[in-house]
Amino acid sequence: FYASATRGFKSGGWNARVNAPREALPFGPETVWSYEVGVKADLFDRRLRTNFALYRMDVSDLQTPSALINPVTGAIAFLTRNFADYRNQGAEAEISWFPLPNLTLYANIGYQDDKYIINPNAPAVDIYGITSVAAQQAACRTQLATGAVPGSPATPACGTGIVTTTGQIAEPVRTPDWSLALGFTWRAELGRGLTLVPSANATYRSSYEVQTSNLTYYTGAAAGTNGTFPANTIAGTFITGSAADPYWLINASLALRG
Repeated sequence: FYASATRGFKSGGWNARVNAPREALPFGPETVWSYEVGVKADLFDRRLRTNFALYRMDVSDLQTPSALINPVTGAIAFLTRNFADYRNQGAEAEISWFPLPNLTLYANIGYQDDKYIINPNAPAVDIYGITSVAAQQAACRTQLATGAVPGSPATPACGTGIVTTTGQIAEPVRTPDWSLALGFTWRAELGRGLTLVPSANATYRSSYEVQTSNLTYYTGAAAGTNGTFPANTIAGTFITGSAADPYWLINASLALRG
């Protein structure tokens, strides 16, 4: 059995990807506490190896790069800001089985639950004139309350930063809830110091997002008080955007070692 608690730190910096001097803004440091408990065991005369772990990560002032709309010019500005805190917790299991001296079978599975955590009492605007996430979310919901189409020009506070087109806090990017890996390795002794090693593995990832505001366009017209648009950001057949479907990836190899 084991348990650990560690603290990490990432220094602040300046935005390097700017379109105008006023966008060269600083961002603050990021700190993280990580906790993990687990067990590692070799069982049945070392034919079965198991590793199980539970973990939690609490990040303060997460440094998040995102595209924001300049309210004055309407241009896209790419900024890294300390938009929110972040929490990720989950479980992992790794199992290796050695049923024969030359055969290894393994299975790894992981689950994670993560989210951004915003400060609802943050000032509406910081000292650099950047709107807080809480204030942006409130503005987005006010715009949506007029009946405007989500993601349309009439809802500029929606679908940017970490606020979705529907006024929710976005899901963190590239963090699928479930991951799975299965595989085997066989070693065939050929003599004269040569070994043939066939292996294969399959990996699975559940759905996830790849863009900070989770903006995706789907087929199907959307109508509202500001008109009708040929696509929507809610549901339909995927056109383009942030949503990534679940997938399997299968690999196989054959190696000759000497």
